[in-house]
Amino acid sequence: NKKNLVQALYLSKAANLSERKEIEEMRKTKKVSDSTVTMVQQVLPNDTNPLGNLLGGTLMHWMDICAGLAAARHANEAVVTAAVDHIDFKHPVRMGEMVTLTAKLTKVGRTSMNISVEAVAENLKTGNTIIAPSLITVRACFPICGQPPWTLSRRA
Repeated sequence: NKKNLVQALYLSKAANLSERKEIEEMRKTKKVSDSTVTMVQQVLPNDTNPLGNLLGGTLMHWMDICAGLAAARHANEAVVTAAVDHIDFKHPVRMGEMVTLTAKLTKVGRTSMNISVEAVAENLKTGNTIIAPSLITVRACFPICGQPPWTLSRRA
């Protein structure tokens, strides 16, 4: 069976039998919710434009890292960004504010994953929070053996 051969090749990369068993067991029991990632960044002067607002590209970079960590956590494999579907810059984020990014898997397919990233900006002086940009991204994983490792763990 080709599927079994591919799985065997993938597991043969593990150093020993106990590692292989551990990896296989982890794949069978992993839930999508186990792959949520939360990151926190503070907006520093180097991250802002002349108006004192966070640069959009910097926020996109942070969101891409957060989404990549969630995808890699779920896949147990390095992943690449295949596409960014949509991003909304709802409110400016000011210098000195704390940005909390949360990445959640919304769909896991055979060859790709959809990850939603939400950014919440908090003014550290007042404690006020606003939902800053949100991003929907699609990622793909291309392991050496050719089979996405998350195909065994698509449970919600």
